[in-house]
Amino acid sequence: MSPAAQQTPRQDANPIHDYYERIFEILPWAAFVLDEPGSIIDFNIVGAELIVEKPSAVNRLLAGEALGCVHAGECGGCGNAPACKKCGLRNSLNETSRTGRARISVVPMEFFRDDTIVETRFLIATTPITIQPPLSILMTMQDLDEVNRLYPSVETRRS
Repeated sequence: MSPAAQQTPRQDANPIHDYYERIFEILPWAAFVLDEPGSIIDFNIVGAELIVEKPSAVNRLLAGEALGCVHAGECGGCGNAPACKKCGLRNSLNETSRTGRARISVVPMEFFRDDTIVETRFLIATTPITIQPPLSILMTMQDLDEVNRLYPSVETRRS
């Protein structure tokens, strides 16, 4: 069960739900379920590794806040700071929310990790989940710099 789901006991014992929950958990990259404004509803184990807060404190934080984005604390806050207009993560979420279509993009990001700013590039995919209203978005993140370290022959050029 995902770290976020562990906080709230489930009343249902739906085998289909359990099946998809297991798929969500075994994804080899970070996965988050977000609401339309970009607040985290759920995340998998790999996603928990990217979160700077305690997993129990993440529920309903905006993605940039939970991930430690260097711009999340700027004037206007996560999603509204001046840098957010150019943020690939924010733009992917907004585009998927606006169009209802999946989007894939390479996004450079800067995070705080142990009082140090870390730069990396992610392959971010945002997909609408419209099983029941309101709209949710599945966001997956794959660290392209990590892919380069693990598989040096795979070219994922920096632009």
